[in-house]
Amino acid sequence: ELISRFISKWFEILDKEELEKGDIPPEVLKGDGKIKFNIGSYVTMFHHGWRNLDIHDLGQYAQQNRYIYEPCDVRNGLPCKTGTADLLMMCHVLEHFTYKDGLSLLRECRRAIRPDGVMRIIVPDAKLLMQMALDGTISELDEINDGAAACKTPTGKFWELVHSGHAAAYDTETLVSQLEDAGWNAHPQQFRQSVSKQMLRETLDMHPALYCFCDA
Repeated sequence: ELISRFISKWFEILDKEELEKGDIPPEVLKGDGKIKFNIGSYVTMFHHGWRNLDIHDLGQYAQQNRYIYEPCDVRNGLPCKTGTADLLMMCHVLEHFTYKDGLSLLRECRRAIRPDGVMRIIVPDAKLLMQMALDGTISELDEINDGAAACKTPTGKFWELVHSGHAAAYDTETLVSQLEDAGWNAHPQQFRQSVSKQMLRETLDMHPALYCFCDA
């Protein structure tokens, strides 16, 4: 509700569960021959020929909704040859790796991508959450995190939102630094902005008010 109030004056808010109900248009199920990986997809999967990769067993969910799903531990590499991937997406993924392991993953993505390919990364904005803790507004996010709701202080809420289940924290500066160290050209973006029009057509940006967005 909070995020919807924040963003609905500029964008149409779509409910992913509603999108998955009913008939799926045939053109959505068609691929275009490009290699497109949605890394660490969990249940935020995409059609249009995207190969949704995750370590969790999501086969039944993917089959029900007609997604292409491949079980994959990306710590062992991406399932493609060097320089062949056209588009890569990582939404709410990189922060679950330590900085060292995250750098290794970004280097593996760099190995896989074509010279003209694009990767999009979305991570929680730790700097924004820190500022909300400092100015006393972070309690507005209790509705999206039970751990934060249970904490009585801004610092406790910040810790739950940034650290719980995560191995690293990012803001735009830290994300750009990691990407550059991995050999990428980083292009910080805003919600629903990208250097790739195809990326915007075929994928979703999650949690618009709380995240950093960056193309590379």
